[in-house]
Amino acid sequence: MAQLMLNASTLLEPFEFEKIVDNNNRLRWMQNCWHHSIYWSILYVTVIFSLQRFMKNRPALELKTPLIVWNTLLALFSIGGTLRMTPGLIHIISEFGFTFSVCNSEYGRNIQPTVFWGWLFAVSKVLEFGDTLFIVLRKRKLIFLHWYHHVMTLIMCWYTLGNLVAVTYWFCVMNYFVHSFMYTYYTLSALDIKIPRNIAMSITSMQLLQMIAGSFVCYWAIHTKLQGHACEFPDNAVKVALSVYLTYVLLFSRLFYNSYIAKSSKKLKKK
Repeated sequence: MAQLMLNASTLLEPFEFEKIVDNNNRLRWMQNCWHHSIYWSILYVTVIFSLQRFMKNRPALELKTPLIVWNTLLALFSIGGTLRMTPGLIHIISEFGFTFSVCNSEYGRNIQPTVFWGWLFAVSKVLEFGDTLFIVLRKRKLIFLHWYHHVMTLIMCWYTLGNLVAVTYWFCVMNYFVHSFMYTYYTLSALDIKIPRNIAMSITSMQLLQMIAGSFVCYWAIHTKLQGHACEFPDNAVKVALSVYLTYVLLFSRLFYNSYIAKSSKKLKKK
């Protein structure tokens, strides 16, 4: 383990601003206050559906400039998180294997860049509620998957981060990576740049693959522990995460089918 810490420290030397988050304080706060995510979620759902009713007989707001700024900032943030957290995950897998990466949280708890970006990841799940405000104020279609995903991701991430679930590192890296592409796409769309349909299809495919991968790492953690090997998670934590990820797989599969397969079939029939 000492060699892991040494190699990882060399691999990711922290910037000064990444040292401001103390892991012990972060962990203590998440353990005591993860349930606040439920309060945030209730407030979020109340606000968006009340606002949607308020906007029903009012004209849609354009909000083009704020939308460009919003998506640009989230794209840059996601790229930063990807660049700072992905090397560590690759290092752990290459040096110690896949099972170690799923079952040991030593790296995520002790390497400062990971502590910092993991904390920002948790905070960002609240800030990303702003995505829905743009949808409602611009009177775009609000689908169940959108707000359900925001709510469950916030609760699941705060719960797993507060309970030292090792697979949370995987969740963070995958989410940062996919969001790097997703918010870049949203930024270009807000700038009225015409983007090929295949790009949108690729991003939805990445989201679906993320959910499948998330389900698999949860399954592998449970499988490893059932085999009698050490794996860091409380009894029900990964089972909860697995259940949530499986609902994501179903919902994103449905989105992919409706957005690309069903629409393509309709076009062919018309022709």
